[in-house]
Amino acid sequence: MIVKEARSHHSKLVIDTLVEAFREDPVFNWISSNPAYQKFFFNTMAPYFLNNGYASLHKSGNGAMLWAPPNKKPKPFLSLKNTAHLIKISNLTNLFRGIKVLLQLEFSHPKFPHYYLLAIGTNAEGRGKGIGSALIKDLLRRCDEESVPAYLENTNKNNLAFYQGHGFNVTKRIDLLDGPSIWLMVRQSSH
Repeated sequence: MIVKEARSHHSKLVIDTLVEAFREDPVFNWISSNPAYQKFFFNTMAPYFLNNGYASLHKSGNGAMLWAPPNKKPKPFLSLKNTAHLIKISNLTNLFRGIKVLLQLEFSHPKFPHYYLLAIGTNAEGRGKGIGSALIKDLLRRCDEESVPAYLENTNKNNLAFYQGHGFNVTKRIDLLDGPSIWLMVRQSSH
């Protein structure tokens, strides 16, 4: 099997892979250019996905994906300790930017049942080897088996062709004030 379920014992590998994959992400870097911000984000989000079986890992260990099935809203692992850490690595501008992005995405999130792709990425060693395609095809197979669409928020213009090549279409573009754009994308199931 090329793609396997990632669980809690894969946490470090999944988080490190996604942090590296999103290192040059325009939206993450607009919110905060501190590399610790991506680490904070994935450290707070990944436990929900890993503990519930909603994370996938490429057999090479060079690619990972966090997703949620229909009607399962991801819950970040927020604690007093990691909230204090966020304040330490951010300034007020960064905090307000992050909150603004989250609110815009929450407001725009589809109301219909769908698989939600929070994050997919590869480390440097895995780029250009079809690892991202293998991961996303595994998720889209689930969508097709259940006749359910998939949804994602693309934060990097360079990834548009990748997602479109897998059947996703842009449904809305959010242009952040004095910042980059986010493309909301849906792929209908093929059944």
